[in-house]
Amino acid sequence: MEFASINRKYCLGGKEYTESALFEYTPDGNQRIQIISKDSSGKILFSTPTIVQQNKNKDYIVCETTKIVAVSSDGNLRWEYSDYTTRMEDFRPFAFCCDNFSNVIVADFDNGIIDILSREGKFVSTILTQRDGIVKPYALSVDEDDYLWIGSSLKKEIMIFRYLG
Repeated sequence: MEFASINRKYCLGGKEYTESALFEYTPDGNQRIQIISKDSSGKILFSTPTIVQQNKNKDYIVCETTKIVAVSSDGNLRWEYSDYTTRMEDFRPFAFCCDNFSNVIVADFDNGIIDILSREGKFVSTILTQRDGIVKPYALSVDEDDYLWIGSSLKKEIMIFRYLG
């Protein structure tokens, strides 16, 4: 799994290591700059990473099968989000994106819910649910006009919502 930014190329993987890691490369992909797999205390940061993005704070936001993890650019754990104590359903983040304010918008695939988290990883609100037509959301993106684009695997369609303002 990889993505590119203007100055760097990132990928998730674990073939070279016994644990999963975030690898950072130069834009041409020829030189590895950094490997992040553990925090400063030696705690393993990722177990089943699926998606990575870097927000405007330069934090790495990583989606796992049951949580969202934020790591600073120097490899320190900023926060983890997996607490769904107000709901009976299991939390299964399948996609996320970061907006212009470094908020993290998360798609809960099984429950058909779109939540917004602050840049500090705190739950802000549920912004869309199955009542709004959200079914099996698997892709998210926010455009420059703050419209949220949601891909639905079951409906095989893209829905667009204005979530700010």
